[in-house]
Amino acid sequence: VFVYGSLRRGMAQHHLITCAPFLGYSSTADTFTLYDSGDWPAAVPTGVTAIYGELYELSPQELVAIDAYERHPDFFCRQRVMLADGQITSIWIYILEIPGHWKRIGTGDWVRYTEDT
Repeated sequence: VFVYGSLRRGMAQHHLITCAPFLGYSSTADTFTLYDSGDWPAAVPTGVTAIYGELYELSPQELVAIDAYERHPDFFCRQRVMLADGQITSIWIYILEIPGHWKRIGTGDWVRYTEDT
């Protein structure tokens, strides 16, 4: 799976996947928009921005646990997407309406954004 926010290394919820093998860094195609909710990022599948993140190999049990954390399918919905390199993987997409006060993260990189703010 591709993680782009609080599950990434150094972020608050990374401990939920520390046992999963890290497969490397990657990015999506530039067809998304990333928003700052205040505590976590929300990716939506419309836009012109690539999202940067990390790839992990999750076991079926770990995937169930992360789905529960992400409140799949009612808050975030896990979807298959193509990454910039053509690889197909799953990411969690925010499915509710974006509140007007959420800021767009133009860089598409939550870690970089949080370091800069």
